[in-house]
Amino acid sequence: MNLFSMPFRVVQALVAGILLALGLSACGGGGSAPPTLVRIEISPLNVTKPLGTSQQFVATAIMSDNSKGDVSASTVWVSSDPSVATISGSGVAIARKLGKTTISANFQGNTASTELTVGPATVATVAVTPVNSSLPKGASRQFSAMATFTDNSTSDVTATATWTSSSTSTATVSNAADSRGLVTAVAPGLITISASQSGATGNTSLTVTAATLQRIEVTPSASSVAKGNSRQFAATGVFTDNSTQDLTGAATWSSSAPSVASVSNEVATKGRAKGLEVGSSTIGAAYGGLTGSTTLAVSDAVLTGLQVTPATSSRPKGAIQQFTAIGTFSDQTTGDVTEDENLVWSSADSSIASISNAAGSSGQARGVTEGGTTITATSGEFTASASFTVTAAALARIDITPTTPSVPVGTSQQFTATGVYTDNSSQDFTKVATWSSTDSSVLEVSNSAGTQGLAVAKKLGAATIKASHQGLTGSTDATVSDASLIAIEVTPPNKNLAKGFSLQYAATGIYSDDSARDVTGTATWTSSNTSAASISNAEGSRGLAKATLTPGSTNISASIGGVMGATSLTVTNATVKSGSVTPTDPTMPKGVSRQFTATVVFTDGSTQDVTSQVSWTSSATGRATVGDSAASKGQVTAVSEGEATITATVTNDAAKGASASSKVTVTPATLGSITVTPATASAAKGNTQNYKAEGLYSDNSVENLTETVTWSSSDTAVATVSNASGTRGVVRAVAQGSATITAALGSVSGTASFTGTAAVLKALAISPASASVAAGRSQQYVATGTYSDDSTQNLTKVVTWSSKDSTVATISNAADSAGLASTSAPGETEIKAVSGGISSDVATLKVTDAVVTGVTVKPANQTIGNKTSLQYTATLAYSDGSSVDTRKVTWSSSDTTIADVSNASGSEGLATAKAQGAVTITATSGGFSGSTPLTVGPAALQSIKVAGKLTTLPVGYKVQYTATGTYTDASTQDLTSSVSWQTLNGAVATVSNDSGSKGVVTTVALGSTSVVASLGGVSGNAGVTVTNATLSSIAVTPANPRIAGSDSVQLTATATFSDGGKLDISTQVTWASSNTSAVTVDQSGLASGGFFPGNATVSASKGSPAVTGQTTVTHTAF
Repeated sequence: MNLFSMPFRVVQALVAGILLALGLSACGGGGSAPPTLVRIEISPLNVTKPLGTSQQFVATAIMSDNSKGDVSASTVWVSSDPSVATISGSGVAIARKLGKTTISANFQGNTASTELTVGPATVATVAVTPVNSSLPKGASRQFSAMATFTDNSTSDVTATATWTSSSTSTATVSNAADSRGLVTAVAPGLITISASQSGATGNTSLTVTAATLQRIEVTPSASSVAKGNSRQFAATGVFTDNSTQDLTGAATWSSSAPSVASVSNEVATKGRAKGLEVGSSTIGAAYGGLTGSTTLAVSDAVLTGLQVTPATSSRPKGAIQQFTAIGTFSDQTTGDVTEDENLVWSSADSSIASISNAAGSSGQARGVTEGGTTITATSGEFTASASFTVTAAALARIDITPTTPSVPVGTSQQFTATGVYTDNSSQDFTKVATWSSTDSSVLEVSNSAGTQGLAVAKKLGAATIKASHQGLTGSTDATVSDASLIAIEVTPPNKNLAKGFSLQYAATGIYSDDSARDVTGTATWTSSNTSAASISNAEGSRGLAKATLTPGSTNISASIGGVMGATSLTVTNATVKSGSVTPTDPTMPKGVSRQFTATVVFTDGSTQDVTSQVSWTSSATGRATVGDSAASKGQVTAVSEGEATITATVTNDAAKGASASSKVTVTPATLGSITVTPATASAAKGNTQNYKAEGLYSDNSVENLTETVTWSSSDTAVATVSNASGTRGVVRAVAQGSATITAALGSVSGTASFTGTAAVLKALAISPASASVAAGRSQQYVATGTYSDDSTQNLTKVVTWSSKDSTVATISNAADSAGLASTSAPGETEIKAVSGGISSDVATLKVTDAVVTGVTVKPANQTIGNKTSLQYTATLAYSDGSSVDTRKVTWSSSDTTIADVSNASGSEGLATAKAQGAVTITATSGGFSGSTPLTVGPAALQSIKVAGKLTTLPVGYKVQYTATGTYTDASTQDLTSSVSWQTLNGAVATVSNDSGSKGVVTTVALGSTSVVASLGGVSGNAGVTVTNATLSSIAVTPANPRIAGSDSVQLTATATFSDGGKLDISTQVTWASSNTSAVTVDQSGLASGGFFPGNATVSASKGSPAVTGQTTVTHTAF
């Protein structure tokens, strides 16, 4: 016998023991030479494993007769680079760092090797926190995902994981960029929150509880009430799902100042506060550990009027109308006084409508019969009324019966809809309502004529049944329960049974959903004639009928909860004629079990399977065993090669000792099944997965068949599987998708599922590897990912960027600027990119001093007068974002005949206008220039000189001030009529801006002030002093003038003041002529010849008493 045709179970026995034993045998007594070791093979070949994972290598001995054996445990294993991967004495390699190493196996002087590549660590597990938490409906909570990589490193992947909820109707989880992992509770229930990252998924359970109370709002807020009056407050609970609930009746009410205002906790008047004293109190409502509050001010106002609302209303018979009494108080405030103890409600006709004065329902009118009445509210001397009409009763609601029923699957339930009216009368709406079910797949309700409201239960579950009519809907919840038992069938029917033998009965339950179920073990069994046959209700033998030795008839019945089925049984006088055991003389592989059957033929020609009623024995239990217990009777198991006789012997009193037998031949064990492991696996595109095939033989022995079976893939476009020596069972992911991996040997095969996932990132590279930029400038980096299928992809916007020294440079992770490094200060930093646990090599970024990036000249767009100067400044912008104002640049003018600009030390940037025209002024520094236009216009006004003809004068006089402008070209101009005039103290003196009198100053009161003339931003001033000097005299000049014919002469009146000052007051005096026929004079002092020659005294007078000056004017004819 070839020993290597047997499974290899012990390595040492294979080589050290077996070869030695065979060698000794050969020396001692001849026989064929034992097989010798030819080589060893190592598998799998050329493997790539993530950092931190392990790989089992297998060494297989190939013998001279082509037989094989696993010698991994006796092999010397070596890794060429233990820093990359170490390997144990049993061939288990552990990936330690990125790189490649050679794995070698040495056995009995034979060596084999393969290459192991250690790739980046991959995500091994994902942990989701918080663990097994609860959250009230409507609330939100941030969940976190922490990835553990194959190298045991961890990373928070909350922002990159894909989040899912097992039931979005219970809770949702966000995958939005700014809220990933944020869970919002939607409805009560238990769900699973999952986070997936790079093929790994973590889960945690979340229990969504009912919404919890978040706050209590008390209304009305900040209200007031008159002393002695009441105010009703309401408490509203706001829950985590933003739903609200009236808590007025459930809350505990309090007043911070009970002497100012009390608040009721009586059932009928909860939340009603009453003003007791003038002041303020805080009204609080507490419930469930939370408190809401508002303020109530109590005033001393008294009632001055009443109003009842609504003024006109109508309600159906039996319905309630709430009337409200609004009081007007002496402080002009209004308030609800409906429940005040001093207010009395009444109905003019209580047979039509009644109205309540009871606490908690004050002002509620109920319609009694159709008609109209007046509702009146009275408080002291004040009354107010409203009109109330009672109409016919209206539909108030629809009730559905039965309420919350449980309907067995397959049965029907008749629902009834009853319309209830406002006067509590009712009407059957079953046939007129529109029926519906919230889930017709569970419970379907009919709207067909004759069957309205009839619901049929289709499957387990729950649904709400609704009936709608006249705009109203009634509903009830219904549950569909398991189908109900409607009948029982007992089999076999109407049997004959030989005396002394037994017969097993079965009971089959027929249910309301037309399903059938075995109820043998739950039914109660009875025999109507126990003298003929009994039937068991014992556990393990229920339904087993046993015939006595007395022939006769009986009824066998099975019942459950009032449902019964029966059949007849006749006990006969028949005896055993012959028997047999089947199968007849079978062949069975070692380890296989098979059911044998014992059959009896009776004298009346009937037959019966008596397998469970006989005693079973084996002639050679070392070859084959046979069961004889109740649960295993006739069960034969092949134990070892050889033969055994299986015998069945009748033991009952009717045929005791009758027997039959069958011979069993046991053959060697056969392969029964192949198990492929792992049963389910996945690998990223380009990566591999090792599968193992183990054969289970009929004797329950197991053998590694990985290198023996034929491997295949159901879809080679998704995954290929190797049949090459050393790599058998190695699956390589070709594309995303699913495939079935099959291992077959002969007609026996086993399968496992394989999923090819998207290629995973195995390396990152960033470029440029080194760069140098000036401070303030930016540098764009690009990240390129290499995947497990050797494809590459630009990951610049996917990776997380970092700079080792953020004081030198920062790098952006924003979507629109990812990888853009912004420099800030001279120095050196390292740029790095990371994605999913994969890090790039660092890139060096050197930042040099900032450089000039732009020049701006200011002031911009200027116009200056000829012969003037303008100082310019240059603003230098640097690459680091800083800027400097300076004059120390190179200045130039586009036309120095119009304007020149200085580069001389101390006057850099000073532009001087030479002639009218336009030029461009330019500043240059570091290769950058900036410029601005400059316009040279006419000479510009440089200064204004203000002068008065007299600057010190009494109150009530006018004096002309003049303004003289001096220009940049040294020219002067009278600007009296062009400037804008003002005095700094108009109470002392004013100055005119009117045309014809510009610059005329009028003195108003004693004091001093300045007279200011302004034009185009240039101004000048002169003082004026108002004194208490008086008018001393007036001189009229010229003295004694002569005029001929119609000629005229201008006379001037000059005042002399007591302080010696003199002033032309010609326009400020009253002129008169003593002889107007000879000389006339106007009020400006112009004297003209009259109709006749002659002399006239012309006088100028001012003041009271008047001071007068005069002269004689002679008028001649020619």
